[in-house]
Amino acid sequence: MANVDSTTLNQNQYMQAFGNAVQLPGSIALSANPTAADVLRIMRIPAGTQVSEVVLANTDLDTNGAPTFVHSLGYAPVNSDDGPTASATYFAAAGQTNLQAANEGKVYAKFAPITFAYDVYLTATVGTAAATFAAGTIYATVKGVARGIK
Repeated sequence: MANVDSTTLNQNQYMQAFGNAVQLPGSIALSANPTAADVLRIMRIPAGTQVSEVVLANTDLDTNGAPTFVHSLGYAPVNSDDGPTASATYFAAAGQTNLQAANEGKVYAKFAPITFAYDVYLTATVGTAAATFAAGTIYATVKGVARGIK
């Protein structure tokens, strides 16, 4: 039997005396039905954060028996002159259905960890609006490492 080592197996990990793991909370309250292509800026992710996981929870935003509310999950720069280039689908592809009913926490972690050199917004881009919109809130927690800015 052979060992198969990852390329990052022996990578030095930065760790302050008090640790550097972060959980960043954010939320957005929706009082009106967002339309297709609307970008919901849920929270700000500070520069120097290495994101490895995003968790979304929400109230029931589409009460229809055949809900239609779908979205993607990504990021956009706070200042477009600084960058990075926005990616509407970095954390989750279009067609996510978790906002259609009350959700106690969907974990998104199928992406390579990414470190932001500048502040960015966590965004949900609407693909299809709710069939029967109900006002509510999307709660987000971004998990990762506070790496610091260069």
